[in-house]
Amino acid sequence: MQIETYTILLYLFIAVAITVQLGNILYKRGGVLLSHIFKQQIALATPVNKIMLCGFYLLNIGVSTIYYNQGIDLYTPLEALEFLSCKIGGLLFIIGSIHSFNVLFFLVLKWHYLTAGKQM
Repeated sequence: MQIETYTILLYLFIAVAITVQLGNILYKRGGVLLSHIFKQQIALATPVNKIMLCGFYLLNIGVSTIYYNQGIDLYTPLEALEFLSCKIGGLLFIIGSIHSFNVLFFLVLKWHYLTAGKQM
């Protein structure tokens, strides 16, 4: 039972650390993309970036806690390591998918305004 407790704590620590670190990186780098998308309304880029960061934290920490399956029995450290690597890998895939969807959404939004003859 003790190995399961340590595995849960280690998983949550790694998931939160990845989420916070990646969120900070995306917040700094995402400002450039949002500034490009909101060219005519540049003052809108910073608040949208902050809202996206807050949503990123909430969504990814929520997904990481839901994604953790508590019905697994772990008996050896090797089983715990295999379980952690599978869960962290799956979590990174989910985070990457969500980020790709967000970038695609904003690029489609920009393309829509450019083809409609309007500038955002």
